[in-house]
Amino acid sequence: MAVTEAERALANKVVELSKKTAHVDTGALKRSIYSTVARGQIVFRQLFYGQYNDNSQLIQNAARYMKGIPYTIEELDEEGNVQKAQYKAASGRAFTTPEPRAGKNASRGAKALIEKLLAQRRKYASKESKQKDN
Repeated sequence: MAVTEAERALANKVVELSKKTAHVDTGALKRSIYSTVARGQIVFRQLFYGQYNDNSQLIQNAARYMKGIPYTIEELDEEGNVQKAQYKAASGRAFTTPEPRAGKNASRGAKALIEKLLAQRRKYASKESKQKDN
């Protein structure tokens, strides 16, 4: 499924309008908003700032102008990894990937470290109390 020139023009219009509404003053967000074509589908990308609920109007502009055209919106972190993605099918159905969470292995290591530190604290506390008693 190829993307037509009219669809590319709509994508460029969405990108231009979204750059005008970008909120961050450093300019990194404005520079990060762009569109590409991947697997016959238009992909919009922008830098994701988690502390701001409204990075730019990219999501709203895409929904307004890309009616009936399948597209994807990806929000990237500073390293270029996808933090959150929204997919819009030609049928109108929308999909959103969940935001990343810490894995079980990451929390297991933290729990083990905390338990080890607590055990050391109890060990040294009991030694100090024995020394005070003598």
